[in-house]
Amino acid sequence: MSQDPPMPGPSSTVPLPPVVRPTGIAPEDVVLTLQEIEMFDYTSGAPLDEPPRYKFNNVDELKKFAQTWGQAHAYRLPVSKSKAGKNIYMDCSLSGEDPRPAGVERIRESKNRRCNCPFRVSGHKSSAEGHKNDPWELRGSKLPHNHGPIDIQYEVVHKGLPPDAQDEVGRLYSLGLQPAAIQRWLNTTQGRFVSLRTIYNTTAEQRRKKISNETPIQFLLRTVRDSNWDHDTLLMIKVNCSTCGLLIQGRWRWPGGSIMWSSWIAHTKQMHQTIRFCILWGKRQPT
Repeated sequence: MSQDPPMPGPSSTVPLPPVVRPTGIAPEDVVLTLQEIEMFDYTSGAPLDEPPRYKFNNVDELKKFAQTWGQAHAYRLPVSKSKAGKNIYMDCSLSGEDPRPAGVERIRESKNRRCNCPFRVSGHKSSAEGHKNDPWELRGSKLPHNHGPIDIQYEVVHKGLPPDAQDEVGRLYSLGLQPAAIQRWLNTTQGRFVSLRTIYNTTAEQRRKKISNETPIQFLLRTVRDSNWDHDTLLMIKVNCSTCGLLIQGRWRWPGGSIMWSSWIAHTKQMHQTIRFCILWGKRQPT
């Protein structure tokens, strides 16, 4: 008597989960570990198959599994929306309407035209009382793809940089290179297309990590304090409004005293949001 083939599982180098998974069904107690996700056999199944409906310890592992599965089956799954600790939705990269006129191709970005593909997978975690430690559940799409396999080498969605490339971006940015120059360099050294948005996102994330929970002014003061500058020198900050160019000045004497920012605050609150700094201070003399 014939039996339904089991659903694709981790490769033989990792012990299989303790239950047999009939086609189309994933038992509720199968939670893939990070090791099983990394060593999973993604070659199983046919192109455009949806990912097997396992469960996961956190949303990052669920997203990694779903997106890796999609890339191995000729489609991509960028995140369309999410709510922290509750759900995440990943749509096919060809969802929605293409803004380009018919017959127009964009060489620098995706060559695959959007076609309102309805395919969507999602991850969910219960927030009900007594279920907060439950794993994340991967749910399949209600509708299939409305297109054939796509050429994913021309897709630029969710192409995060590896750690060594992120370090290289930080190094080049600290040397004063503009994001466009960094992008051209990485396109050559990485051997694949890296979008300018990826460079901006990488540098912004590195700045957030560097500043941590500090405000920009607190970070500025800490940087001055930790560097080789005289604490008793009068610090003068010249602020140019990047919109109208008005020069606004503020000063303080380190480490005490108040900062004279009344005109700056009134100006930025009433008219503009962004400013440009020019900082002048005195260097500590060697002893």
